[in-house]
Amino acid sequence: MDKMQLKHQAIANKLAEVPIQKRNALLKRLAQDGINPLSLPIVPTAPTEMAPLSWSQERLWFLEQFETTRTLYNLPVVMRVDGSLRLDWLQNILNAIAHRHHILSTTFQSVDDQVVQVQHPGGHWPLRVEDWRDQGYSVQDSSVQAFIQREVAKPFDLTTGPLVRATAIQLADTVTILLLDRHHIVWDGWSTDQFSQELAQRFTAYHHGQVPELPPLPIQYADYAQWERQWFVVEAYKQQLAYWQTQLADAPALLQLPTDYPRPPEQQFRGWTHTVSLGTTLSQQVKAIAQQQGVTVFMVLLAAFQVLLARYSGQSDIVVGTPIAHRQRPELEPLIGFFVNTLALRTQVDTAETVADLLQSVRTTTLDAYAHQDVPFERVVDALNPGRSLAYAPLLQVMFVLQPAAQALELPGITLTPMAMETHTAKFDLTLTLEEVDPGFTSHWEYNTDLFAVETISRMAQHFETLLGAMVQDGTQAIASLPLMRPTEYQQLLQQWNPAIVPSSTVATTQAEPFGDTHLCLHQLFEAQVDRTPEAIALSFETQSLSYRKLNAQANQLAHHLKTLGVGPESLVGLCVDRSLDMVIGLLAILKAGGAYVPLDPHYPAIRLEFMLKDADITVLLTQQHHVGTLPPHTAKVVCMDN
Repeated sequence: MDKMQLKHQAIANKLAEVPIQKRNALLKRLAQDGINPLSLPIVPTAPTEMAPLSWSQERLWFLEQFETTRTLYNLPVVMRVDGSLRLDWLQNILNAIAHRHHILSTTFQSVDDQVVQVQHPGGHWPLRVEDWRDQGYSVQDSSVQAFIQREVAKPFDLTTGPLVRATAIQLADTVTILLLDRHHIVWDGWSTDQFSQELAQRFTAYHHGQVPELPPLPIQYADYAQWERQWFVVEAYKQQLAYWQTQLADAPALLQLPTDYPRPPEQQFRGWTHTVSLGTTLSQQVKAIAQQQGVTVFMVLLAAFQVLLARYSGQSDIVVGTPIAHRQRPELEPLIGFFVNTLALRTQVDTAETVADLLQSVRTTTLDAYAHQDVPFERVVDALNPGRSLAYAPLLQVMFVLQPAAQALELPGITLTPMAMETHTAKFDLTLTLEEVDPGFTSHWEYNTDLFAVETISRMAQHFETLLGAMVQDGTQAIASLPLMRPTEYQQLLQQWNPAIVPSSTVATTQAEPFGDTHLCLHQLFEAQVDRTPEAIALSFETQSLSYRKLNAQANQLAHHLKTLGVGPESLVGLCVDRSLDMVIGLLAILKAGGAYVPLDPHYPAIRLEFMLKDADITVLLTQQHHVGTLPPHTAKVVCMDN
């Protein structure tokens, strides 16, 4: 250590000895002396049975109390082990890792209305062994996935533990399936890499007849949780939090992607994952434009995803979440535990800008977020205090992840290869995970099956690939010019929505010709879609939505009423409503009744509305109750759509 490091270490040690009641005053005094408390190392605290939760743990514990499936935060991984696996070695290694990382032997209790983590000495990671070696391969193949699905469907009990478990399924003397399951409250993605390193070191030592020797950990997770609580009073924290409050001020509460099904009043977290490869050429082009524009691959892929979301939602203000390891402090690197933080990346997608402009905007936003990553996302949400709903997560409903693909682990005499595993949950409306697989990228689209059909997600993935492929060609092109559809899809869409009317007598013939140039009217095209997808979402506005079937039924009901008022061909019907579901219902109803609609903005000056009503000779007027008293003099029959 140099002199400055020694000084900071001494200050940190002294700070740890100061009673909590006096610690805040000392932290403020250090800041006044020009010493950033965040630059001080985290030091071990006095051993204690109970410790506070980190902010991330606290939020996860709270969510777990209301989570109905109780397995949403399980983190299972499955590996095929080829070679002769010593199960006694494996059990010893698992126990040693649990003993080294106290968080793996921790449970959670409510004490005096405060949730604390309780540390249990000793360390034990239970290993269950299933011997299937006497079963045939056909039985094994059909049974393994079913067995794994049953195992990962078992919830963890945070109050009794253990919060880690392992199962070894022996298929042959040299083939074993290893299932590891961990609760997120004690584990994250970085922890998996750290676990693999320690597993390799200990297994290699056993193989060579040696005693595994690993350096002592600088701190334990409980020390980090204690430290995290104390630094929230310092000025550096307040400055970081202020950044997020400004950056996310007035952010949209919900990213309104068009859904196939109505959003349930309460999230059920049911999900599925659609996987597709991007291809070698496109992956190389992504890396090339990243280098040309001075940005990272992450930024290119994120920008394309945000443009896709803007196109789908019709919104320009796009907020996407992304996880960050949050291990920038050296004493945190070797630890297993729940450190990962979430960053909310907000981008204004301006279609008039160029691809290069967008990439630079995303670059600035991302780097600023990295510089302010110390504030837990939970604290950001608390500070912003957005409107809460059981139907969707606050601030973020869509996540974006870029990560390296899991690799096989080569150990003396055995190879551990990751296996794909079906998942049936989704924490968010949509999560796009891109894995770097030599030589390209593989995309995994985890989606909420209560909202989306697989066909929609498959189409979205295809649109992302098309959009990205166009985007990487030229940084000077405008965002508005980027296509979503391939030429074949575009042509198919034109044919589907503009079918020529064919006489019924010729439908069955092989030489049927289009009946002139006549095409279906708009409301007839809509009715055709009702037949195709009656329960899909046809119309959304704010928190309201209507399926094709319900929208058609309401439009039909209003159309019948309009006909009783004399509406038919050549009739002009005024439509004077706010932007709402009523606007589309009214438009369809007028067309179904045979009339033509005249749009009237209720916020126009009264003199202009009066002229339009008289000039069009409107005899029937659709409006809303709160506009009746503000309309200018007229002779039309009024229908209040909300009455």
